[in-house]
Amino acid sequence: KCYGLSMGQFAVLEALFHKGDLTIGQVQEKILSTSGTIPVIIKNLEKRGLLIRLPDAGDKRKCILHITEHPAGRWCAHH
Repeated sequence: KCYGLSMGQFAVLEALFHKGDLTIGQVQEKILSTSGTIPVIIKNLEKRGLLIRLPDAGDKRKCILHITEHPAGRWCAHH
């Protein structure tokens, strides 16, 4: 575990680091996660300040996930 992240949390950060901002659905496709686990993973990463949700200008029902400048998130996603 890197900085106490679960494998799922690490996978989300890694996807965002390499692909840039993505919707929840896009992240889910990239890391091949079930829909039930993604909301919990994202909520926990938000609480830790590692990512934020931004409104999707094209679709108000969706949000875009954006990795923050938090050093732990950047370092873990990079390694």
